Amino acid sequence: MTHLLSLIAIAAQLASTTPEEETTSGMHPPVAIAHGSADGQRVVEGLAGVLADTLSPLDRTRLGRKVLSKSRVSIAKGDFGDGGTRIVAVNVNLRMKDPEATQQYISGIFTVDDSGGLVAVVVSGRMRPERFSVEKVGDYDGDGRDDLVYVSEDAEGASRHRVTWDGSAPKTTTLQGAS
Repeated sequence: MTHLLSLIAIAAQLASTTPEEETTSGMHPPVAIAHGSADGQRVVEGLAGVLADTLSPLDRTRLGRKVLSKSRVSIAKGDFGDGGTRIVAVNVNLRMKDPEATQQYISGIFTVDDSGGLVAVVVSGRMRPERFSVEKVGDYDGDGRDDLVYVSEDAEGASRHRVTWDGSAPKTTTLQGAS
């Protein structure tokens, strides 16, 4: 009997999932798209128009003519809600006049289509003291569309967020850290 109880306990431990597995089940690291590829160039060119349309006039001025390079923009493949086929994270660090000031970024996360046209705003693009990175992509909720987990980092630390699609609109859930 003791042996049977031990086997049941071991099976329960093996069947249990960690909090990380529960929040990212079915997800994998993003498949990056190179900026130098035709696909990457198309998305970056489309992104310039997306930023011009979505940023406030003051943030457009702050962004100025900064190059949307691979160090400032990450692009990954996916099959997101409403026809989004790429996830784009923008993190353009701004030059701070005061060396004691908190670093600021023009940052945001968007889904775009094959041509680089905006499909959805996951995190609105604007000046803020945080930057974003896409950590995982995959069909978390079993609806046939990719979801994502992103990390938001600022001077205080980092937080993780999962994004799923409610119809065609992204829905964000904070997994850990401050929101």
